[in-house]
Amino acid sequence: NDEENEDGDIGRGRLQRRRKPCLVVIDSIQTMVCEAGGSSAAGGITQVRECVALFLRLAKSTGVSIVLVGHVTKTGDVAGPRTVEHMVDCVLYLEGVRGSSGTASNVRMLRAAKK
Repeated sequence: NDEENEDGDIGRGRLQRRRKPCLVVIDSIQTMVCEAGGSSAAGGITQVRECVALFLRLAKSTGVSIVLVGHVTKTGDVAGPRTVEHMVDCVLYLEGVRGSSGTASNVRMLRAAKK
């Protein structure tokens, strides 16, 4: 977890020392912890919201695209706060498709919920 330095730049030093990536994938945002989230547990509303805000600042300051993966619970609810959906540019759902007999299949559908 890269934190802000005194100039307000996040991770810029690390990205400049190495070859700059064109894409970063965080899987899953619910497992991330940052200092700005305080002492709350990973996956909690405060931690998830602060980690997303940190990654947004990182993306804007470096120009690197960041894909944040969030998972759903067995009941189909989003694990963590739904407020994250309002912070990001795009929300996509990767959904399993049931076969005609009602059994799970290997087919997945990518559905855009926010464009």
